[in-house]
Amino acid sequence: MTRLFVGFSVPSVVPLELQRKFNVYDLTLVKEFHLTLKFLGDVPEHTIPEIIQRLSSVHTPLPAFSFGSLGTFADSSWKPRVLWVSLRPEDPLLQLHDFIDTALHGLFPRDKQYTPHLTLGRFRSDKHISVLPSALSMKLPSFTFLIKEFSLYKSEPTQHGPHQHLVLARFSLHSYWW
Repeated sequence: MTRLFVGFSVPSVVPLELQRKFNVYDLTLVKEFHLTLKFLGDVPEHTIPEIIQRLSSVHTPLPAFSFGSLGTFADSSWKPRVLWVSLRPEDPLLQLHDFIDTALHGLFPRDKQYTPHLTLGRFRSDKHISVLPSALSMKLPSFTFLIKEFSLYKSEPTQHGPHQHLVLARFSLHSYWW
């Protein structure tokens, strides 16, 4: 079994700057910035060629993106556990996710809910969490970028914590300026 997900890498200049602004919090920082379009989970290796074939049918133009707003995902006790940043505009990402969901129909269940986001880090403790709401409303740096491709990634654990992401296949997209 191989752990797979579909996503795209994001330029690191703004996420790194945001991580520095949140260094007062006890965060495990993400080193590789990507946006997950669909998590596939543990998949038998013999299905990878079919996944690649189906994903190669996904073609959609995408606009230029910028970073939207900061947010958190909480655990069951409502304590923030993941710090993330959204991308704007969101609708093209939702549409791309839907195209991928449709292409993989029958192999994987459809996602019930999808929130496009870029994980910046995971909270290890509640250190300074009381001032987090005001920090989340900060103005984000202005930075625009294009996404020219998405990829099928293999996620492998490392000896020192975070998973390593290896690209198994790349799929071209068409970008345009809005």
